[in-house]
Amino acid sequence: MVWVVVNSETKPNCIEQVNTLFKQLTQALIDTGNTNETHLPELILRDLNQICSRLDDRKYCSAYDALDTFKIMLKNYIRLLDTDSFVNVIAHHYALANNSLLRSLLAITRQYDISILVQEMTRKTQQQIFFSLFDLLNTSARIVSFLQSKSSKTTNNSDVNQTVANACGSVLYAILEILIKLRAQMTGNNLEKYQNTLFASFIIFLDEYFMIKKCSRLKELQNDRLITTMLSFICNTADQTSTIPILIYANCPQACLRWISLSYLNIDEYCSLICILHNIARHD
Repeated sequence: MVWVVVNSETKPNCIEQVNTLFKQLTQALIDTGNTNETHLPELILRDLNQICSRLDDRKYCSAYDALDTFKIMLKNYIRLLDTDSFVNVIAHHYALANNSLLRSLLAITRQYDISILVQEMTRKTQQQIFFSLFDLLNTSARIVSFLQSKSSKTTNNSDVNQTVANACGSVLYAILEILIKLRAQMTGNNLEKYQNTLFASFIIFLDEYFMIKKCSRLKELQNDRLITTMLSFICNTADQTSTIPILIYANCPQACLRWISLSYLNIDEYCSLICILHNIARHD
């Protein structure tokens, strides 16, 4: 099997390279039973990592190119995440290479100011990007399972479960960060299909976090940052009148009132909950 090698001297077509590498990674995972192919998944993950690292370099590509490639990377990664091969092969044997790729992927969101790009986008473009990314989360069985606190039961191997949970949390954080900055116009009609999946799952995830007081799984993942981002996303959603019924249907107001009565939250968590309740109350 021949795989793409990132050329450090010329600017490659990153999107084409990413798609090709993920196709080859899928095949390599199938071929891991062959002794001469067992090294390929790690090599391909390293090549993907290298692409992410170069996207993190402003001298290498524009913010628009980075965002486009970032979206394609997320789409392919989530598709891989939903496969049995991710659990059975990557999480078991290539966790370090996978975690390195995730760190580089998250670095892209910190390197570029998406807010500046958003100002130059039409409202239609903002909505298209928003819902294409939100759909990636909504259609991912693995991420929805993670939100519903089922990822810890993926296997009997705690290290594998941790790798899977870390991947889900990292992807979720990266996408929510972009969704917040997009400031897309949302309505109850275009969010309705997500109320029984993502929005209900957000409440389940937050409820576990707050009520169990940051259990060991969440501590290891350092999910404070994910929680803050998720709360910010819900607060932004509650800022638009037409989306309030979606949050009410998901029992968001009742949940926020329950959480805000707890004595051990940090200041950012309390502020976010107050913001959500304020936005819901003024539109109710």
